[in-house]
Amino acid sequence: MVFIRVIAILFSLSFLAIHQNASASAFLGTQDKQLHYDLQTLVEWGYLDLAVSSYPVAWKGVAISLDDISPDGMPFRPRQAYLRLKHYLSLNRQQLNRRFLTLQGATDEVRLRSFDDGVEETGKASVSTEFYAGRWSGQVTANYVKGGESNFDNSFIAYQYGNWNLRAGSLDQWWGPAQSSSLIMSNNTRPIKALALSRSVNTATQSSWLSWMGPWYFSTQMGQLEDSRANPKTKIFMNRFNARPFKGFEFGVSWTAMWGGEGQPQSVESLIEVITLQSICPRSVGDCSNGGKRKAWWLHHQGHGRHRRQRKRCGARTDTGEGVIAWRRNTSR
Repeated sequence: MVFIRVIAILFSLSFLAIHQNASASAFLGTQDKQLHYDLQTLVEWGYLDLAVSSYPVAWKGVAISLDDISPDGMPFRPRQAYLRLKHYLSLNRQQLNRRFLTLQGATDEVRLRSFDDGVEETGKASVSTEFYAGRWSGQVTANYVKGGESNFDNSFIAYQYGNWNLRAGSLDQWWGPAQSSSLIMSNNTRPIKALALSRSVNTATQSSWLSWMGPWYFSTQMGQLEDSRANPKTKIFMNRFNARPFKGFEFGVSWTAMWGGEGQPQSVESLIEVITLQSICPRSVGDCSNGGKRKAWWLHHQGHGRHRRQRKRCGARTDTGEGVIAWRRNTSR
């Protein structure tokens, strides 16, 4: 496959916020995933101690950690990563309204994408702008796809309060240490519109009860799939936790549950049944009313990213449980 991609960071650097030195709550790498690689580089070389196996990462914890280190004596690769992150951190702290134009083209249909593969369609144009207002920040992206389709994927608004971030919208996510695939959350399908509560720092906590975990991150999200999915308007409950109890070792646990949608129960009671892993009705059972239900447990699913089979069920519907253990160590330092 041959593709052409042009990314232009242009138009204007206008709209300077009143509190120029404030630390905005925008996420790192939503416009350029290279920044997430830079963050991983500094972690793997031992200069930063952060939990980084979930994307995107909020700027707040990264900013605190970058201010505590110096590039003096760094080898070329981590030094370049540090300088690039500091540059974009400076733009973030100034709360500049940046605008982006992205053009994509490919000769073939794109089936599977890696973490940093920006080519989604055979033809696509995107216009994006960032905005800030005190504790509020956001991004509006208008996408135009070959064939006349349009959407606002990767648009969101977020509110920063203490060490937590409340976000509404759709944003590409990647859960897990792999760069070419992810079992639950990846960029192989359109991002899910969701309301998310996430930790905005991926550093260690000061609490004596939780300090043993080292740097950690947690996110819980409630979303809904689009009308074009196999089961339209299906609700999805998504959770992610990853921690780094000691340097060189990070583990993560992800869990998602799906329920509702057209022709399925959508009450609060059905949600509780899903969360508490109660009963489901497999496809092979035509009648769930006469003992056809089965006890639900952690159902491992061999799907890629968020593009997964959907099983018809009567009653509660439980989807995927997945755990990841990652060992990272740089031996060339």
